[in-house]
Amino acid sequence: MITKWVADIGEAVSVVIGEERLREESDVWLRHARRTSLVVVVHGPVDAGKSTLIHRLLVEDGTTIPDWLLVSGRRETLGVSSVESCGITYVDTPGTAGGTLEHDELAASAVRTADVVLLMIPPQLVEEDAAWIRTFTSGTLFSDVPRSLFPAGSLLLAIGRADEAGRDPRDDPAGFHDLTERKRRELLAMLRLAEHESHPVVHAVAADPDGQVSGDPDARAEDFAGNDWDGVAALRNDLGSLRERLGELRVASRVRFWCQLATSAAIAADAELATLRPVLAEAHSRQKRRAGLRQRLTALHSAASAELRVALLNELNGLANRTGLSEEDLRTQAESRLTECLNAWYETYTRKLEQLAAEIDAELAVERVRPASVRFDAWLRDLAGARKESKERSSAGPDLTKLSEAVNLAARGVFWLRHRVSMETAREELAKISQMEKAAKTTAEAAGKAKSYFEEPGRLFPNQEAVEKVARWLPKVDKAVQVADIALEFGPLAVSAIREHRDGIKEAMRRKKLRAQITSLVDDLHDRLIGDESDHGWSAAVASVRSHIEADPLLAPVATAAAERIEKLTSARRRLRELVERLPTAESS
Repeated sequence: MITKWVADIGEAVSVVIGEERLREESDVWLRHARRTSLVVVVHGPVDAGKSTLIHRLLVEDGTTIPDWLLVSGRRETLGVSSVESCGITYVDTPGTAGGTLEHDELAASAVRTADVVLLMIPPQLVEEDAAWIRTFTSGTLFSDVPRSLFPAGSLLLAIGRADEAGRDPRDDPAGFHDLTERKRRELLAMLRLAEHESHPVVHAVAADPDGQVSGDPDARAEDFAGNDWDGVAALRNDLGSLRERLGELRVASRVRFWCQLATSAAIAADAELATLRPVLAEAHSRQKRRAGLRQRLTALHSAASAELRVALLNELNGLANRTGLSEEDLRTQAESRLTECLNAWYETYTRKLEQLAAEIDAELAVERVRPASVRFDAWLRDLAGARKESKERSSAGPDLTKLSEAVNLAARGVFWLRHRVSMETAREELAKISQMEKAAKTTAEAAGKAKSYFEEPGRLFPNQEAVEKVARWLPKVDKAVQVADIALEFGPLAVSAIREHRDGIKEAMRRKKLRAQITSLVDDLHDRLIGDESDHGWSAAVASVRSHIEADPLLAPVATAAAERIEKLTSARRRLRELVERLPTAESS
C-alpha cells in the first residue's frame, strides 16, 4: 500500500535529513495533494517556446492572460509561475541548459509535484536534448532504478516553434507535415527507448506562427483561426483527456515525489558516510596514538615512583647500619645522602619526562599537519558550528608550558632567584603586577599601568622580560627547592629513628620498630615528593604532559557519535534503496 510505503520512506529519510526537513518536504507534497486541478508542468531549455505555448493554450480556453506570461520582448522566464485554466494548472518554469544553475534547480523542483510533464524542445534537435529527455522516460530523474514512472499519456513531448523547422506551413502544408513527422521519428530514434521506459506522446506545435500575438493580453482564439496545422488542437485534446484521470495521475505523482526524495536522501547519506568514515578512522587513529602515549607516560610514572621508594629505602637502611658516628655526624650524613639521593632521582626522571614530553610534542605536531587530521579538525569545527577558523587547531591543545622546553630551566631559575631575590618577594611582586593589570578596564589602560610599574624607583624587575622569566621559572624552582627542603626536614627524623635503633635493649624489637619507622618515613618522603596533580610535585608535571596528550576533549564523544551516525546512515540508506526498488501497489490515496 502506498501510504505505508510513504511512511517507511519518511522514517528513513528523517534519519538522513532530520525531522524538520522531512516536515518541510511533506508540506510540499500536501500542498500539491490538496489541489483539485490537474497540474501540468512545462519544462525545457531556454527559447523552446514554453511560455508562448501556455499563452496560446490560455487564449484557446478564453482564460485571462496573467501579467507574468506576457512575453513582450522578455528574454526568458526567470521563476516558477502557475495559472489555472479549465481544470488544468499550467506551471511555467525557467529555461534549462542556459548556464544558470538556479534556473535548472527551480525547473527540476517544479517537476517534483507534476501530475503531467510537458517537455518542450526547439526544432533543432541535438543529442543533448535526448539525454535530459531520457531522464524522464527512464525514470532516473526520480530514482536510480530505470523504469517507467509515468502512466500512459502523462509524459508529453512537444517540438516547439515547428513553423521554424524549415518548411512554411502556409506555402507548403504537405512539406511541413512531412517535416514534422520526420522530426518525430528522428527524436524517437535519438531517445532509443527501452520497453520498460515511459514512451512520451510527441507533438509538433507552432503556438504563435510568426510571433504576432504572444505579447498581446487581448489575443483571441480567432487570431489563430485557420491554423489547423499548428498542432495546438491535438495537444489540447490530449491534455483534456488527462484531466479525467486526475486520481490515477496524482497517485503516480506521489510515487515519483517520494521516490525522488528517497533517492536524494540516499545520495546525501552516501555523501555524509564518505565524510564520516575517514573522520571515524582518524578519531580511532588519534585514540590509538594517544593510548600509546598515555601508556608510555604511565609506565614512566610507575617506574619513577617505584625507583624513588627503593632509593629511599636503600639510603635509610644504609644510614641505620652505620656505626661509630656521632649524632651530629649522622644528622649531617642523613641530610647529605637524602639530598643527593632525591636530587639524583629528580634529575634522572625529570630528564626522562622531558624527553618523553618532547617526543609527544613532535608526534602531536606531525599529527596536526597530516591531511586526515586537518580534515578531521575542519569537520569538528563545522560540527561545532564555528563561524570562523580558530587560530589554533583543536588538536593543538590548551596553552601549556611544554615540559620539553621548560623543565631544564628549573636549575638556572633556582640559582637566579637565590642570588637576586627570594621566591617570596618574587611572588609578591608578580601578584602586585597582576592586580594592577586586573584593575585596568581596557587593554590600553593595562599597558599604561604596566609601564608605570617599570618607571617606579626601587622596582624589583627591570623590564617585562624579567617578569615573564620569573613567572615561567617559579613553578619549576619550587620543585627543585622542595627536594632540598624534604631532605632537610626528614634528615633529623631519620637520625632519631636510627638513634633509637642503637640505644634499644631488645634486638628483635629494635629491628621491628626500626623497619616500621623507616617504612613510614619512606612512605611520607615518597608521597611528599611524588605529590598529587593539584600541587607542584612530580604528579603535577606528569598531569601536565597527560593533559597535552588528551588535549582533544571531544575526541572520545566524537568517535562514539560518528560511529553511531554511520550505523544509522548505513541502515537508513539500505532501507531507502530497498523501498525505491520496490514500488507500492497502486491505490487511490
